[in-house]
Amino acid sequence: MFRILFDNIRRYGGGRMDMGVTDDADYTEVRLRDYGLGVSAATLAAMNEGTLPRQTGHGSGIGLRICHRIMALHGGHLHFRKGGAGGLIAILRFPVSAPEQFL
Repeated sequence: MFRILFDNIRRYGGGRMDMGVTDDADYTEVRLRDYGLGVSAATLAAMNEGTLPRQTGHGSGIGLRICHRIMALHGGHLHFRKGGAGGLIAILRFPVSAPEQFL
């Protein structure tokens, strides 16, 4: 999953990425920020739903669907939002306790 996100950041993110990790009592959050051109509101909504359609000159969107699925299997959540000065922020939230299928 991280490989897919890192490859997308490298390809579309302006060549720079910031990464941060925070812990809470209930979850660990990883934030990946790129500095690319950003995306439209409609594309951002599709990315968050995991339904990104094939775009001209881009991939099929299956990588993001895989990322959403992996996060769901681990009881986590993947969300994208616009960066303050362009680019995107990917927010990955992992629960502190493992889902039942992993116990």
